[in-house]
This record gives sequence, C-alpha cells and structure tokens, in this order.
Amino acid sequence: MNQAAAAVLLIEDSEIDALLLRDALADDLLGRFDVTTVERLGVGLQLLAQQHFDVVLLDLGLPDSQGLATFEKLHAAAPEVPVVVFSGNLDTRAAMEAVQRGAQDYLIKGQTAWVSAPRAIRYAIERQRSQALLQQNERRLRLLIENAPGAIALLGDDGKVTFASASSLRVIGYPAQEFVGTDPAHITHPDDLPPLIELLIDVMQHPGKVRMMEYRVRHKKGTYIWVESTITNLLQEPGINALAFNFQEITERKRTEEQLRELNRTLEDRV
Repeated sequence: MNQAAAAVLLIEDSEIDALLLRDALADDLLGRFDVTTVERLGVGLQLLAQQHFDVVLLDLGLPDSQGLATFEKLHAAAPEVPVVVFSGNLDTRAAMEAVQRGAQDYLIKGQTAWVSAPRAIRYAIERQRSQALLQQNERRLRLLIENAPGAIALLGDDGKVTFASASSLRVIGYPAQEFVGTDPAHITHPDDLPPLIELLIDVMQHPGKVRMMEYRVRHKKGTYIWVESTITNLLQEPGINALAFNFQEITERKRTEEQLRELNRTLEDRV
C-alpha cells in the first residue's frame, strides 16, 4: 500500500529556493510530499485556516513579515501544525529562537538544507504527533485523577506537598493550590502522627514500596475526619521524586466499625 503524501505548506518568496526545495522533496525515496507554495505569510495563514497541512516550511524573511515575528504569527494561528523554519545566514539567531519557542527544526538555506529537508519534515511530523499523543495521555490521566473517588497528593523529601489533585477539596476541604506547599503533619491528629511518621520512614527507605494506613486529619472546617491512605515511594521516579498519597475519607466506615464493636461488647457483657 502506498504511503499517503504529506501535505506541506511552503511559505517562501524566492522562486529559486522554492523550486530547489520542491525538487529535493520530489527526489526523496522515503516519502511523498504534496507541496503548496505561497509567497506571503498572510496568504499562508488563510490557507491554514481553510485546510489541513501536516507541516509548514517557513522562510523567516517574507515580503509581509520578517524575522522571529514571522514564526510567532504562524504558531499563534496554528499551534498544532509543526513548523520547520528556513533562514539565511543573517537570520540564524532568529531561527534558533523560533525553535526555542516551538518550531520543530531550522535549516540554513543552501544545498545542505535542500538535502536535509525531507528528513526534517518527517521528523517534525513525527515529533508533533508524539507530542500530541503525550498531551492527550496527560489530559486523560488528569481527568482520571480529578474524577477518582479519592484524592492524590505528592509529598517531597522536604515534607511539603508538591502536588494535590483538585479532589483534595472534596476530601479534606483544602483547594489544591492552598494545600500545595504545606506540611500535612500540621493537620494530622497528634495521636496518629508518630505511627504515620514511622511508616513514612520505612517507605522512604524502600523505593517502590507501598503501604496503607488509616489515620485522622483535620478538615478545613476544623473537625477531624478519618482517611485511608495508600502511600507509594516514588522518590526515585524522574519527574515525580515524591511519596504518592492516594487517600479517601472513611469516617462513616470507622463510625460503623466502632458501632459494631460497641454492639459486640454489649452482647458479650450480657452473655
């Protein structure tokens, strides 16, 4: 089955450069490219609003736009479309800044650029797809976290909360932005704090270890509630570097358990 041609929007005002680039793409053996060429940024922006392109090849020096502003206008109008910028020697700094601000690659005009263009296009499209998939997975994970029955908090090695899911408001009454940066020991019941600290020390000494504990915390309203926390040592995980607390309120369950124990004691006394 033939591979679908990549839709390329080339924004380039030099007829010679555009011709050389189109020839390089036509000669590429690894991919097929359907190239649409325009000479002005304004026309390119209109086309992007009207139809789909897999990638944009952008000259930073155009009749209606110059330098880094050229990329910024295009990226603001179509942030989801990968961009490879072309630059003359005098615009190298602007090209590098464009990459820092979101362009996938930049090529210095000349024979080397035309040879490198097909590969740069393929890499740009693939990187953009990977980034989009990563962002989609992150959004999905965030939705799962925010809609979980409990809440999630990350505790750094300094004992401060580095992340709290929005559902922490539902469980302990503290909005996430208010909970982050605090020491949860301050809201832990004094009687439950020593065994909790002992458990945390044990967890911290064993990467990946998971423990569970029931203890009391002070709700923002001022009353103590029971929570059940599953605590996982993720201190060695890049990008996390924290103890993960997955906690939910169990006050009603604890109350029911206490009532059952009281009932059993009453029955035992009668017997």
